[in-house]
Amino acid sequence: MPEHYVSATMAGFKRALTEGAEVELNRLRIFYSAYGNVSSSEVFFEKIGFALVRLFTGSHNIQCEQTISSMLEEALK
Repeated sequence: MPEHYVSATMAGFKRALTEGAEVELNRLRIFYSAYGNVSSSEVFFEKIGFALVRLFTGSHNIQCEQTISSMLEEALK
């Protein structure tokens, strides 16, 4: 993955921490990534990083959970 997308993802992780999420960033490992075929952008990767930390820490709301569930169900059809 290009470095600018990695940096954007890390920025999302850090934003989640500044907004109260409690997770040690050195405990997160990213094994797979994808970009390019869906108009990737740094803004998008920042938001993904933010959402991932919120999900890891359980600091998301029910609407977020329902949205993610819907996306996964659609992708698995």
